[in-house]
Amino acid sequence: NPDAVRKFLGEHRIEYPVVLVKDPFDDPSRQLGNTMAALPFSVLVDTEGKIRRTKLGELKPGEIEGFLAP
Repeated sequence: NPDAVRKFLGEHRIEYPVVLVKDPFDDPSRQLGNTMAALPFSVLVDTEGKIRRTKLGELKPGEIEGFLAP
């Protein structure tokens, strides 16, 4: 629900882009490598806009540093 997402974003400090999709068949995460269109899906993009890493599934606290490492 887009209104619920907007409400959540207004109440929490989120420092990364959040994409709302109207048509589930036009999911931009598919263009980023999420062939299953499943969530959660994380993408690490470098400063040049290149995709460096993707992960389908939950990123657990112990995995985050490794996901972000060069």
